[in-house]
Amino acid sequence: CQCKFNFIKVLIKKLIHDRITNLHLINFRNHLDFSLYSNAKFNIICGPNGSGKTNILEAISLFSLGNGLRNAKTNDLLSKNADHSNQYAVHTQYISSDQRIYNIST
Repeated sequence: CQCKFNFIKVLIKKLIHDRITNLHLINFRNHLDFSLYSNAKFNIICGPNGSGKTNILEAISLFSLGNGLRNAKTNDLLSKNADHSNQYAVHTQYISSDQRIYNIST
């Protein structure tokens, strides 16, 4: 989908000056409990097909305008493997280009 790639290009341009230092996913898509910590300005996400690489980008996209990368319904974001939970959570720490620190959660 062309709109997916355009969104990723805009997201990358934004993240060149602003950066996420912490990302924590709970019951989000195929990630039951996933944390990512980085002070780097550029990260590479790699793994086999179906391992959740795009899901990480989708979680980040929830903090931008619109309905996220895949325009998914809220119920579709919940992990199918969640134990007795009907909620997901995405937490992030974000440092803006002027060095302000923001903690944001869904």
